[in-house]
Amino acid sequence: MREEVAELLENRGELLTITYFKLQKLFEKKYGSNALVLMEIGTFFEVYEVNNDEEKIGKAKEIAELLNIQLTRKNKSILETLLYTN
Repeated sequence: MREEVAELLENRGELLTITYFKLQKLFEKKYGSNALVLMEIGTFFEVYEVNNDEEKIGKAKEIAELLNIQLTRKNKSILETLLYTN
C-alpha cells in the first residue's frame, strides 16, 4: 500500500484532483467507504468530490455538512462536476 501511495504522489504530470480521486479510491478499497483523504494545499486541507450521473467519488459535501464548513467550487461558473481522465 505504501508503495502505491508513493507512486501516485510522485506522478507530477497528473492533475492534482486526479491524484486525489485515485487516492480516495485506494483508501476506500482498503479501509471501506468511510475513508477520507485530506490533501494539504498550502496551509489549507482540501477534500474533493465528483458527483454526477456517471461517477460518485469523494466526500466533500458530506464532510462540509458534518463540520459545518463552507463548500465551494474551484470554478463557480461550472455547475456540473465532471472528472476527465486519460
